[in-house]
Amino acid sequence: PVMPGTLSGTQIDVNLDFTDVYNQAGSNNFGQSVGMSRFTTRFAALFENDDGTPWQARHGMDADTYQATFDAMLSQGFRLTSVAGYSEGRDARFNAVWIKRDGPAFQARHNLTSQQYQATFDDLVARSFRPTTVSGYAINGEARFAAIFEQLPGPEFEARHNLSRAQYQQRFVELASQGFTPLQVSAY
Repeated sequence: PVMPGTLSGTQIDVNLDFTDVYNQAGSNNFGQSVGMSRFTTRFAALFENDDGTPWQARHGMDADTYQATFDAMLSQGFRLTSVAGYSEGRDARFNAVWIKRDGPAFQARHNLTSQQYQATFDDLVARSFRPTTVSGYAINGEARFAAIFEQLPGPEFEARHNLSRAQYQQRFVELASQGFTPLQVSAY
């Protein structure tokens, strides 16, 4: 133990890029990459008693692993029922659940920019798909989205993304007063 402020040990000089306040990255005086994050990844999950339906779940997958797992699960008759993207450092990871069951046609997308997500949303909604899951996260400080859309009927709905805290609260109050119930919220 040393007194705070005492200079002892090996000095390490690091130049950090503070444009992303959540994940600082840079290099040390030897040219080696250095990264720091304010957060340690944590998980929140819901579980229910197993009814015997085959299922698969994966967490912490990078984008390539997620896509390969998605393709493998689909070929085995599993449906993606949940996907959540999250930021880890400057990159993204994915958690997903697949269940072996029939259902309506569905489409799943990930790593969409805000503009790509809106274009996908507009295209799929025009073809009678509804978003059932959306998850916001960041890659290199830029907002990205992962979503599942199912082709099924249902009541009138409204979906929004890229809302500030105040905008979300305002829209929440407006929609609740019109009889809308929130189904899912993803903060990123």
